[in-house]
Amino acid sequence: MTDVSARTARVLVLLVTPGQLLFILLIYAIEPHSQSVEITPLFAVVYITAAIIQVLTYRYQLGS
Repeated sequence: MTDVSARTARVLVLLVTPGQLLFILLIYAIEPHSQSVEITPLFAVVYITAAIIQVLTYRYQLGS
């Protein structure tokens, strides 16, 4: 059972960055020139970093 959970966690880690980038691009595509939706490079980096930390935290919780 632990091997299956570890494999699942690895897949999540590999998919998190492309998935979050796609999500950011979809937000921008829906509202490209809106004042309320401003996606800066700093926001994108912090957003993806937070997502990676969240998935890694989940992965290490499975290991314990």
